Amino acid sequence: MTTIEETTSMFKDVIEAADAPLENSVMFDLGEAGVIRIDGREVSNERIPADLVLSTSADDFRALGAGQLDPMVAMVTGRLRLSNMVLAMRMRGPMLEMFKAARGNPRS
Repeated sequence: MTTIEETTSMFKDVIEAADAPLENSVMFDLGEAGVIRIDGREVSNERIPADLVLSTSADDFRALGAGQLDPMVAMVTGRLRLSNMVLAMRMRGPMLEMFKAARGNPRS
């Protein structure tokens, strides 16, 4: 099982290799497991405000990242909560690319 620190490190590598940083800050709130916050090219585990907060369990976060849980299904069933739906939809593409790269798949 991957720890939050290992996941944070993976995201740091992905963000550093990306052509451009995310335009808005995003925080994945994994409850008691902690947070992963991305702001530009900075990735940390600091719980500070972000433009978009996605709240889910650590297990569901892993399933989302592995492509085993559809984000829309997770939202409808309450397994994923968003602070700003409009911003989440706008950031969907870049975030999917980030997850794909974190899984080791080539970027399209």
